[in-house]
Parts: sequence; C-alpha cells; structure tokens
Amino acid sequence: MQIATPEVLFKIAALIAILGAIAQLTLLQFFEIPTVSNFLGKGARTIIASAFGIWIAIAYEIDAVGMLLLATETTKLGMFITGVAIGGGSKYMHRLYKMVKEYQNIQKATTFKIMADGKSNMASK
Repeated sequence: MQIATPEVLFKIAALIAILGAIAQLTLLQFFEIPTVSNFLGKGARTIIASAFGIWIAIAYEIDAVGMLLLATETTKLGMFITGVAIGGGSKYMHRLYKMVKEYQNIQKATTFKIMADGKSNMASK
C-alpha cells in the first residue's frame, strides 16, 4: 500500500482547514443568533458542525483518507471521516473567532478609557 507524499499531505490538510473555515463562516451566522445560542448547548453545536461537514464531504465526494492512501475510489467511510474533520475544524475556527472578537473588545475598551482619561486630564488643566 502506498502512502501520499508530504506535498499531498499538506494539500489535504490545507483543504480540510479551508473547508472548515468556510463551514465556520456559514454556521457562525446561525450560532451567533441569541435565541439559537441560548437554546443550543456545546454538544449540539459540535453535532451540527459535524453534520454540515459530512454533508460537504458527501456532496463534493471528498475522501481525505482515500487521498492519503492513494486510493482510486472514494468510500463512504472516508467521506464520513473527512466530514467530521471538516466539522471539527469549524469548531476550532469558531473558538478562534470568539478569541479574536474578545481581544478586539478589550482593545476598544482600553482605547476608550485612554481617550476618556485624556479628556478629563485636559479639562482639569
């Protein structure tokens, strides 16, 4: 059995990362709705993201396992595993998005505080 070269491994990893990011951007609008966010638990989000990833893999017949093993045909199991990987990538992209958003909020709050302190200092002089 042959295994893919490092270049092919990189392309497969990049493909899964890009599809995970696309899935995240698609699902983000849904997950950020306050009603949906309050209704869904963390486990439900993972299941939805995985189901969406599996749908993408089956719809486009993406079999990363088959690509790694240089198989000539795609398999349902390979597409399922690829879809779960895409969904998992979506989950981590969602965490990254939340971290960046939180950092931006901290930066804005710091900027406004500095601006407010500057105005109050100038008013007292």
